[in-house]
Amino acid sequence: MAIPVSLNEVVGEFEAVGSESELLSFLNFRTGEIRVGTRDQLLAAEDFNMDDPSQPDWLIEMNARLREIQLSNDWLELPKPSTQEDYERMESFCFDRCEPPLRDLLLDGITGPGAFRRFRDAIHRNNLWDHWNAYRRARIVEDAKAWLEENAIPYMEDASQVPLPKS
Repeated sequence: MAIPVSLNEVVGEFEAVGSESELLSFLNFRTGEIRVGTRDQLLAAEDFNMDDPSQPDWLIEMNARLREIQLSNDWLELPKPSTQEDYERMESFCFDRCEPPLRDLLLDGITGPGAFRRFRDAIHRNNLWDHWNAYRRARIVEDAKAWLEENAIPYMEDASQVPLPKS
């Protein structure tokens, strides 16, 4: 029986592991535990010699945890947003939260190479950083809830609450 996972922890991983990150996050849907690693670390764990006494304890522990992810059906990889999804989130912010001429300025800045950096710079220059972060987090919360519900994983807003019903 799966225990309810912390929505806040899952959202934190969705926020931390963006489309450009090498990190992968995994959720144990039975325990609610989250582990992080890279694809290279997962591949290396397959061939790692756990019985080699010259290996430091921390490395043996890390590889044992990564092997558990590979060998158990209780672990699911959390989705990473695509660059396109990140872009669409920026574009939606412009339309949903900004009026012309600021909207036009921001939309012009998010075309072509360097769009993410230009958007971030424009958000800072126009004192919209807090608004953008709140908007982005609300969208990530929606995405995390949808993913958990798709995978029939019960969740709760925080540890003091009763699990939220699945839709």
